[in-house]
Amino acid sequence: MEAQNSRYKEVSRNENRELLETLITEEKRDETKHEIRKNIYQSNYITQSYLPFTKQESNLMAIILSTLEKDERNYVWNIKNLLKVMKIEGKHYTSLIDSINGLFDKAITIKHERETEKIRLLSRIKYVDDDNIRWNDNVELTISNEIAPHLFNLKKLFTVYETASYLRLGALVSKKLYTVFAQYKTIGKITMEPNEIQRLLGTNYKSFAVLLSKNIKPAIEEIEDLTNVNNIKIFPVKNGRKIVAYKFEFDWQKKQMEIPLLPPSLNSDELRLYERLITDFWLTNFQAKKVVETLVIKDVNRTLFQITNDKTTIRNVGAYTVNILKKKFGLTFD
Repeated sequence: MEAQNSRYKEVSRNENRELLETLITEEKRDETKHEIRKNIYQSNYITQSYLPFTKQESNLMAIILSTLEKDERNYVWNIKNLLKVMKIEGKHYTSLIDSINGLFDKAITIKHERETEKIRLLSRIKYVDDDNIRWNDNVELTISNEIAPHLFNLKKLFTVYETASYLRLGALVSKKLYTVFAQYKTIGKITMEPNEIQRLLGTNYKSFAVLLSKNIKPAIEEIEDLTNVNNIKIFPVKNGRKIVAYKFEFDWQKKQMEIPLLPPSLNSDELRLYERLITDFWLTNFQAKKVVETLVIKDVNRTLFQITNDKTTIRNVGAYTVNILKKKFGLTFD
C-alpha cells in the first residue's frame, strides 16, 4: 500500500436513463463505484451562473453532483469506471484527467445581491503522477467548502433536473438552457434581458439575432429532441420598437415536484425510496417524507412491489398507495 501511495501526486487548494440505471444490490459497495442518481440538485445561484467548462468538464461535474452523499466531501473514483460512465474510450483517459484538472482550476462566478464571489467545485485532487498514470488507477476528489452550501442540505431556492437528459445534450448552450428551464418548470416560462442571456451562455454577440439563429434555436431543437421539455417558444418583449427582453415558454412534460429536502441529506437507501414514492407512486413530497422518516425501508419496498403487481387495475396509484400505507402501517398524513 505504501508503495502504491508513493506514486500519488496530490494537489490541494486552501479553503477560503440506460447508462444511469445502476444495478442496486445488498452487497457492500466498492468505494470507487458510485450510484448515479436520477436527478441532480443544485442551488439556483449555480443555475443562474455561467459555468466556464468544456462539454466534458460539464458532464464530469454532472456525474459528481449526481453521486453526492450526505455531507460527504471526499470521493474516490476508479478512472476506468469513470471513463465507462462518461462513455470515453480507454485510450483517451488522459482527456479525463484534463477535465478533472479543468474543474479544479476554473471558478464559477456567483452574483449575490450586493457582492460577487468566485467558487470552485473541487478544493483538492489526489492522483497518480502524470508521467506514470494508468487508466486503471484511482483518483480522489474533494468537494470545496465554498461550493458546499450550494449543493448540500438545501431547503429552498434550488433546481432539480434529470441527470440522463443533461448528459444527452451535446451543446453547452443546450445544457445551460435546460437547467434554467428546470428552475422554472413549475410555471413554464421565464423572461430575461438579452445581456443576461449572453452572460448565462458565456457569449458576446453584437447582434442578438446571430445568437438566436446560431446558438439558441439549435439548442431549443436539441432540448426538445433529447429531454422531457417540449413546445419551447421564444418571444421578443418590446418597449415601443425596442426589444428589451425575451420570453421563453415551455412545457415540462413530467412535472417534477419541488423537493423541500435536498437528497444528499438522506442516505442512499432513503433517497432511492423517496424518489420512487414521488416519481412512480405519485405521492406528494410531504407524504414521501413521512414514509421515509417513519417506516422501515424494506417493509415499504415489499409493499410497493405488491402495489406494482396490481398497477394495471389501479385508476389512481397515488391515492391507492396512500390508502394501503394507512391500512398496513397505521400512517396518518394530516
